[in-house]
Amino acid sequence: MPVSGQQQAISPRWLCPKKAKPSVLFQPVRVQVQMKGVVAILVLLLGLLQYKLWVGDGSLSEVWQLKQKINAQETENQELRQRNQQLEADVRDLKEGLDAAEERAREELGMVKRGEVFYLVVEE
Repeated sequence: MPVSGQQQAISPRWLCPKKAKPSVLFQPVRVQVQMKGVVAILVLLLGLLQYKLWVGDGSLSEVWQLKQKINAQETENQELRQRNQQLEADVRDLKEGLDAAEERAREELGMVKRGEVFYLVVEE
């Protein structure tokens, strides 16, 4: 700062070291080229990330397909659970009572009790 009270105007020369020349320090062309390089690298990185998002491993289409497979598997699992519950009930009935065994013998094997008459109705 000047001692006499006069203020010195702020200029690029004032911001630079005394020995450096402003023409060497401030080169807008070089800065523009560097910025273009940085922008090009950023655009390339963005493109690679977008490629991975849409096409690569773990892409949105792959996630969508996996969700569909999960839904189909859950549906199949639910059907199998219901079937298992029905089979468990049949096993329980077979172990506990004779009514289920008699019903199975009549339906699957065509058996009849003693003294019963079996009538077969044929529809045309």
